[in-house]
Amino acid sequence: MRITRDGQLLAAQNQNLAGSVKVEHQNIAAVREENSTPLQAYSGIVLTIGMIVRNEAENLKKCIASLQPLRDAIPCELLIADTGSTDETVSVAEEFADAVYHVEWTDDFAAARNRTLDAAQGEWFFYIDADECLDADFSALTQFFRDGVHMTCDAAECTIREHRDASSESYDEHKSLRLHRIRSGIHFQRRIFEYIERTGEADSLQLVVHHYGYVDAHVKLEKYQRNLRLLELEQQEYPTDMSLAAQIAQLKADKIIQNALLQSAQGYFESQQYAQAEGAITDVVFTALTEEHAKHAYLALVIQLAKQQQYAPLAICYNALLSADAQPFLVEFQRQFQQELQQDKAAYEALAKMEQDDAFLLLCRLRTLDENDHNTAYALLDCLQGHMELTMSSPYEDILYWSVRLNHGILLMIEEVRPEELAKIVKQIVAAHDDFAQIVLQWVKNLQGNRQNLLQLHWISELMVLTLIYSYAYDAQISVQAAANGVGEKRVSAEVGTALFLQATAALMLLCKKTYRSEALCEENLEYLPQLHSMAFYIHQAMHRKECNDVLGYVQNLKEAAKTYPLLSKPIHQIDEQLQQELHEEKAITDEFFALAQQVKQQTAALIARGEFQEAEKILEVYQSVHPDDQEAMDMYQMLRNKHGTSALLH
Repeated sequence: MRITRDGQLLAAQNQNLAGSVKVEHQNIAAVREENSTPLQAYSGIVLTIGMIVRNEAENLKKCIASLQPLRDAIPCELLIADTGSTDETVSVAEEFADAVYHVEWTDDFAAARNRTLDAAQGEWFFYIDADECLDADFSALTQFFRDGVHMTCDAAECTIREHRDASSESYDEHKSLRLHRIRSGIHFQRRIFEYIERTGEADSLQLVVHHYGYVDAHVKLEKYQRNLRLLELEQQEYPTDMSLAAQIAQLKADKIIQNALLQSAQGYFESQQYAQAEGAITDVVFTALTEEHAKHAYLALVIQLAKQQQYAPLAICYNALLSADAQPFLVEFQRQFQQELQQDKAAYEALAKMEQDDAFLLLCRLRTLDENDHNTAYALLDCLQGHMELTMSSPYEDILYWSVRLNHGILLMIEEVRPEELAKIVKQIVAAHDDFAQIVLQWVKNLQGNRQNLLQLHWISELMVLTLIYSYAYDAQISVQAAANGVGEKRVSAEVGTALFLQATAALMLLCKKTYRSEALCEENLEYLPQLHSMAFYIHQAMHRKECNDVLGYVQNLKEAAKTYPLLSKPIHQIDEQLQQELHEEKAITDEFFALAQQVKQQTAALIARGEFQEAEKILEVYQSVHPDDQEAMDMYQMLRNKHGTSALLH
């Protein structure tokens, strides 16, 4: 059977305790009459009661009071070992105990208990803690000695009643060997959940010991942390003892402790003690939290700690969710992670280091990937593009970003995405990556010459349009922030924006030509077409008018396009500004050339006036080679030829 102390499973080293724990009643009956002796007939000490204490003054008074009837009924002694009390514990012990020993605490319960065991004068040894009380009905213990049962065994177990609250109405029970015959070599072993190895038979007594040590959640948490630390030390001493891992797991599974740990972590967080909060939340076992609100609180605290650069709990939490197959909480974790830690690369790195190939973790690896590590990116994309069931609770945008960047399976993937999802994804990509517009532009250029079906053409143009919309919207927001605090980085330059816009409208116009009959694509029918298609038609017309040098028609078409689809008015205005800039530059060049022509002609006239006809002819020849249509220069040259017989006119 299992022998436990404080509700914990003792190590497998107690396997030798297996077998008969209770002496058969018929054997006891056979010896009772022979060995029956009145207790008052004993001249020596029958029972030594041993205790170890520290800072337990109030509890110790209650415990000793519960033991007094037993001490009156059986010849016994009470020995107490104090391990460093700073309250009134020692004074209480000295008042009521037969002997008090001062023992240095060495993180070893067995060593402390052995101090009272070594000093014991009784035939039997019974140990109890200060936060325990002996039940008022201890008749089973007196009968054990009076009826001679103690002559037939070497140990006896009693019931430990673990009270959950002060009402004594809620409790758990387990058996524990608390009574041992004192023999040569008897000693406690192990620093935590200490025990005495049994060599003979053991009886089972109908005796109850009440344990109140875990009624207070705060005290229970302190004892949990102490016990966990001692078990981990024990693991270092006995690395091959696999039962210690089971004890640690069972200790961590206590739901009261887990809720106390969670409350402690929340308290630390609220007081901005983030490192302490991280330490407390790291010990929380998700599966031990039984209440739904506690589980949600746990997830929220892990995410909030990550926002304070405490990242270790992220991997612990996600691993627990995977192990527990807690799908709703996995989705909740991913949603909160995406919402709160979208721009925190260190948070992604914390999860990217995990070994599992969960899709979300693969996405985290993709997010933290070196931009030049294309081979790994290809491998991750191949895995992730098979996870089209991913929802927007995952950083899905990284799949699209890298697919476009590497031109790897993008069209096959994008066709699986619903239109409303694509808009959200592109918006998130633009927020996370300042080069996405440039990457989309390069990707579209790489597609030129490839044939696309209608669906692919639709998605290509849709991706370009959404990239433009959210890039310009992001930049407008950044402009406001920059005006306020001087920060912000634009997502699209005028050059990239206009180039991508023209690519988008060209793709849209091609889509229109493949979708509608030619007679439908006229200005009179635009009101029946989608606004985006109407805008593309006006841009197409504007580009045609520009080629025909119809500046007024060009500008008018641009205005109609901007009015038809205001979301893309920014690149349309930029195209108009480019034209105005071109016209301005052309005028500047024309004005400069006119001034130069006037200067040349004035210089030529001066040379002619001085009779330097040959030099004047050379200048006019050079000038006419770059400006053959200047009639005034041609007239001057003709005059020189007629009057002075100079060389022939230039062709």
